[in-house]
Amino acid sequence: MAVRELVAFYRAAHEGRSPALPALAVQYVDFAHWQREDLQGERLAELLTFWRARLGDEPPSLDLPGDRPRQAVQSYRGRHLGFHLPRALSERLGSFHRSGEATLFMALLAAVDALLCRYTGERDLTVGTPVAGRSRSELEGLIGCFVNTLALRVDLGGDPSFRQLLARVRQVALDAYAHQELPFETLVEHLRPSRDLSRSPLFQVMVLLQNLPGERLDLPGLTVEPWEPERATARFDLSLYFTATASGCRIAKAMKPIAGERPQPLAARTMRIVLSGLIGLNTPARCNTRATSQLSASLPTRQSLARNCPAVSGRGRSVRRELSSARCTRSITSVQDWVHAPV
Repeated sequence: MAVRELVAFYRAAHEGRSPALPALAVQYVDFAHWQREDLQGERLAELLTFWRARLGDEPPSLDLPGDRPRQAVQSYRGRHLGFHLPRALSERLGSFHRSGEATLFMALLAAVDALLCRYTGERDLTVGTPVAGRSRSELEGLIGCFVNTLALRVDLGGDPSFRQLLARVRQVALDAYAHQELPFETLVEHLRPSRDLSRSPLFQVMVLLQNLPGERLDLPGLTVEPWEPERATARFDLSLYFTATASGCRIAKAMKPIAGERPQPLAARTMRIVLSGLIGLNTPARCNTRATSQLSASLPTRQSLARNCPAVSGRGRSVRRELSSARCTRSITSVQDWVHAPV
């Protein structure tokens, strides 16, 4: 909306006339009034009951592997990386999520959950995601911040197949969307999770998909190109920003320095491999200790992370011993097969 109005004002100034913009049906104050009216009584109780049932027993903290201990107080200092998924992979991913009656975001979240499970060993995962918050048609053309944050908790227990994992993610997301009105800060206030100054409450990983076409800045006498400023901050341990484009899916990552200045394992090649696995491993792929599947052979596991990261706890060393003695003689058809496949 801001870009559209900027173009209208620029064109009007360039042509020496007053800008003509449609009258707004509502103002931001109307949204604030609606929100206060809606978040009370039975609807507020319904929302709190739902989120308490999903998150009330406090999701476990997620500890991403790193080569230095977590700081006692988070600093929000971080770094950003960007890479691109090939168009062919993006198209296959589209076919996969449509066959499961899911959205592209749901498929990407399933892939991220599988990836986090492999790196951390956790099967109870909570990932945050923002939602637009424009639940009324009157708000579509109004400039302002309506965004809310949802905590999506997914259970990877029970050895699900990748398609079953997608179905679980789909249901979790749909239920959360139906109860998205409760502001995240209000949720935290009522749940009262254990507070830790070294991490954000409820989740430490954020996933976002931007699939709306960007407004083109068509300004007379000007050539406009997008510019990505260098940023050195990160709100969460790891944030993954997916952008759907005509040439494929673009990914930007923001991360805190839990792994110092060394290259992080969650890089471009890793994400391409995990998405290929999510799509391709729905048919059995035999593997053994000498010749594993392409996915398992290419992607670092907790075994290699524990070997290369001095700060990983004793749990990491026991995982390394467990994985070193593992032998894969069955088909890789589920998330847990893939998580435990040796390298």
